Amino acid sequence: MLDIALTTTNEVCRPQMNIHIIRRSSLHFFTNSYHKLAENPAVPVEEFKDTPLIPLKENTYQYKAVEALFHAHGCEPNVIHTTNQLATTQHFVRSGLSSMVVILELMPEDNGLVAIPIKRTQNIDIGVIWKADAYLPDVLAQFIAFVRGDAPAAGA
Repeated sequence: MLDIALTTTNEVCRPQMNIHIIRRSSLHFFTNSYHKLAENPAVPVEEFKDTPLIPLKENTYQYKAVEALFHAHGCEPNVIHTTNQLATTQHFVRSGLSSMVVILELMPEDNGLVAIPIKRTQNIDIGVIWKADAYLPDVLAQFIAFVRGDAPAAGA
């Protein structure tokens, strides 16, 4: 078992874990800069429901979040492949072979990728989690205090 993790926290069993949310995010539609939707400030699922997608692997929270998003809009994602190889997926997206739905923090925009917010999507919390009532080595306790903003000032 891990002592501590930086992860999405939406599906974490909260009574068994301590959680400190660092950031709130949401799913974005990633495509290349030439895609017909690239200029849109935000898009509903219905506008890209038939677009070939390469999501993260089926055992990830993000895959489940993508499925839930599409199902909430009465459609199925057009999944052509799944992978955890983000560099490979970026190549496919840049070349126009596919698009991706993922949180912004995993695939930052660059000159060939465009991240478009998805209308009517749920928030995804990103945070640090650690087992409740478990012994933490000093270095992990210090890290958690730092993340929470409880750490003493440098040199204090």
